[in-house]
Amino acid sequence: MSLESFVSQICSFLVNVLGQYIPYFSVISISVNLCHVFILSRKSVTSSSMNTLLIGIAIVDILSPMVFVKRGVQRVWNGFLDPCEIPTYDEVLLDLILAAFCENFRRCSTWMGLLLAITRTVSVKLAAGKSSKLLGDSKFGLILIFSTVTLSAPIMIPYYIRYQIVESAPQNCQFLNGDFKWITKFSCEEFSPENKSIVLGGAARTIHILLTGIFGQLIPSILFPIFASILICELRKPEKMNSAIVKTEKISKMVIYMTITFLVIEFPIGVGKIFNSMQTESSIPHDSNQIFQYFYVPMTLMHCFICLSMSSQYQKTVKNILGLKTTKLKKIQFSSHGGSTMLKT
Repeated sequence: MSLESFVSQICSFLVNVLGQYIPYFSVISISVNLCHVFILSRKSVTSSSMNTLLIGIAIVDILSPMVFVKRGVQRVWNGFLDPCEIPTYDEVLLDLILAAFCENFRRCSTWMGLLLAITRTVSVKLAAGKSSKLLGDSKFGLILIFSTVTLSAPIMIPYYIRYQIVESAPQNCQFLNGDFKWITKFSCEEFSPENKSIVLGGAARTIHILLTGIFGQLIPSILFPIFASILICELRKPEKMNSAIVKTEKISKMVIYMTITFLVIEFPIGVGKIFNSMQTESSIPHDSNQIFQYFYVPMTLMHCFICLSMSSQYQKTVKNILGLKTTKLKKIQFSSHGGSTMLKT
């Protein structure tokens, strides 16, 4: 057995195993991110462009794994249906449309994460300037989110074209009630190098994979460490130590940690998509991309925990929601002895 064949079998095995459990991870991810959005939208959390972008990232992270949840529910539901009745054309079409939107939201999450790093870096660099206040406005965050979704949406067009709904040859099927009937089933198939008749689909496949690989993964993977490095350098400048923006150092660290979570996933996917666009016979690039796409779903949980560990406002909001009161120590002076004591309040 060759090394390529061995790696291919491992990748195929991981795709099959992860594919069975990804609906459950998706439900957990969606639930945590729903709580994340709820916490970030509380009045006790300061309204800013950073906070708005964090909410935007959480929302698209909720929407992007919906296709996995749908497929998991459908897999369970199909177990109770007559095998001769599935899959229908409408089900396949819905799955294709949902997959396109989820792929779009997945890309928006990466772009918003990059904008989060850029916004924070520029804000720290400008420090106390008027432009810094503009960048910190929550309306500016909404503009960035709207622009991201608008620019990302057209990339869905080649995604639709690269797939086609194929009707199977009529086959005689026995229903559960014993009746026999000629039926046709539908499936969604991607253009393959062997199928030379789908010229438009093949071009769309290459265009889509290259667009998403370069602009969706590789370029952000290059820009993430660049802006993170600039941010770290700006924080170390002595003349900016007293700036109100720079004093919130934990926010900058939070952005850096979130940058790392995006980087470790996006770069391998981007490289894999470039190889996948070459239409090689090997299934390794496609399977490896699928594996990292699966890993991205539980990775979105990290955003919530990073905010929880780094943001004091976030921590206080969580405690208020859970009904936990923060214990404070109050210093009381005793004039007769000249001493003092600490009381819990």
